[in-house]
Amino acid sequence: MTVTAFHTSYTRYQALEIIREQAFRDAVNDDYHLPFSYCQDLADCTYQAYKDKPSVLLEFELARLTGERPTVTD
Repeated sequence: MTVTAFHTSYTRYQALEIIREQAFRDAVNDDYHLPFSYCQDLADCTYQAYKDKPSVLLEFELARLTGERPTVTD
């Protein structure tokens, strides 16, 4: 397992937008060729699911997505 030394700081809004964008990209790139509106809805639902979660959970999800060790500030 490779550990990166990159530390990036995000606001909650930025972190949520990155998570939403990645959910949208994952849905669009799915092999099932999902409709565009469904991909948008899925991304919005992902945003809503993470919106009330603690910052540490957002940091964990960003670390999983980017490979960085981020900090999320309120």
